[in-house]
Amino acid sequence: NLWFTNYGNDTIGRITPTGVVSNYTGPGIDGPWEVAAGPDGNLWFTNFGSDSIGRITPAGVVSNYTGTGIDDPTGIAAGNDGN
Repeated sequence: NLWFTNYGNDTIGRITPTGVVSNYTGPGIDGPWEVAAGPDGNLWFTNFGSDSIGRITPAGVVSNYTGTGIDDPTGIAAGNDGN
């Protein structure tokens, strides 16, 4: 799958290899900026609009992580160590 952000309408999009487009919306997605596939099977993304890091599980559950040190996040990447 190819994943992308729609900053303007607060969605995370996906295009399957067969060309089917779908979008994840709702609470927890606020100004998504970048995405990264995690080694844990989750899709991780930055929420520029809410100063948080988001996660979408393979089951489609969206959650967010906030706290000191997360301020207007834009870039995200999986590390060589799997973190």
